[in-house]
Amino acid sequence: MLLFVVQQPVSTVTAVHASAALIAVILGAVALSSRKGCLLHRVSGYCWVALLTGVAISSFWLRTVHWFPGGFGPIHILSVYTLICLVSGVTAARRHRVKTHRSIMLLTHWGLLGAGVFTLLPHRLMGVIAWGG
Repeated sequence: MLLFVVQQPVSTVTAVHASAALIAVILGAVALSSRKGCLLHRVSGYCWVALLTGVAISSFWLRTVHWFPGGFGPIHILSVYTLICLVSGVTAARRHRVKTHRSIMLLTHWGLLGAGVFTLLPHRLMGVIAWGG
């Protein structure tokens, strides 16, 4: 059973990051399932790119695993990779490289889903919020 009761304070950055990520999951599914090139695909896709850019950038203010200098962890490598993929994916679309665009955006969306699953582990903040623990 999912519990959406926050029993501990959550920073504004965490709330914005998590909200944008959740909306990006939904908009990514809309963009990927809509007819390619139609208005819905383009609008949901650009909104997804904007949200995911915000998610990736905001992650640099979320530091819980201190594996690297400055309090950064492995997830921040994914954030940098995500930003590179977003630029590459949009560039590919603008250059009409449809297969490249599709591959990059699918990979990026799967990365978003994977990161989301990781955050729902019971010992992580979002896992505690979702599962109550």
